[in-house]
Amino acid sequence: MADLQRAPFPYDGNRPLDLEQSARIARTLPTWTTEALLSAYNSLEARFRYYSFSDVTFDRYTSENGVTPVAVAVREIESAAIENPTWQNLHLRPRFIQGAGAVVASAAGSSPEGRPTMFVESLPPERNEEAGAPSGLELTRPSVFFGSRDGPYAIVNPGPDQFLAPDGGLGTRGVDYPSGIQMSSTFLRFVMAWAFQDPNLFFSSEILDSSQLIVRRGVEERVRALAPFLTLGQQPQAVIHDGQLVWVLDGFTSTRSMPLSRPFVHGFRRMV
Repeated sequence: MADLQRAPFPYDGNRPLDLEQSARIARTLPTWTTEALLSAYNSLEARFRYYSFSDVTFDRYTSENGVTPVAVAVREIESAAIENPTWQNLHLRPRFIQGAGAVVASAAGSSPEGRPTMFVESLPPERNEEAGAPSGLELTRPSVFFGSRDGPYAIVNPGPDQFLAPDGGLGTRGVDYPSGIQMSSTFLRFVMAWAFQDPNLFFSSEILDSSQLIVRRGVEERVRALAPFLTLGQQPQAVIHDGQLVWVLDGFTSTRSMPLSRPFVHGFRRMV
């Protein structure tokens, strides 16, 4: 309580409205709905049938013009839309096991054509400086292995031509590609094949000792596995931080018992 300071609030009911301040606040309020943004994103930025956007995160990033409201949507893999759903395409090929960054638009502005003003767009995702995009929206590691919905297990084979670092060098496990179950023994491959009832995990020659098996690819599913005692609140929120996409979730503990209380019997009714 040592840092608590008290100060009077100079309320004046007759004080005139500060129109300039009100206009600044109004410019930071979102004017696009989630439905309209998802329709525009899926129409303009999905690019391939196996990409889709399922939700929008409204956030604020600092730019040269102050705080800028933005709408972020992650370009995730839609496994059911892969045209040739072979085992390799569903679980192994880099093109089909990772999403491709995000699209970001101004949440409070539009282009002359009536479309959202895009701050991050295209494949690979590029920051649009001409549109006044905040610098914090730069995506240097746009791969998306975990998303708002669960997907099939994936096998990551790091090498000199895939899952690379931003400078083109070999990627780092846990940074440029996920750290999963390393398939480094025949026994482990047999156990995983039995667990998933998939013989390809044991017999495929494309699974190497350095291969990483990635499971629980839905963000909420991963959090529930790590912290089952948490009650999750709203949907996962996508945030661009240090050049990559991270997911933010609200979690809190809950109980059926009222804390700091004891049962009390009153008449014929038992109360707490």
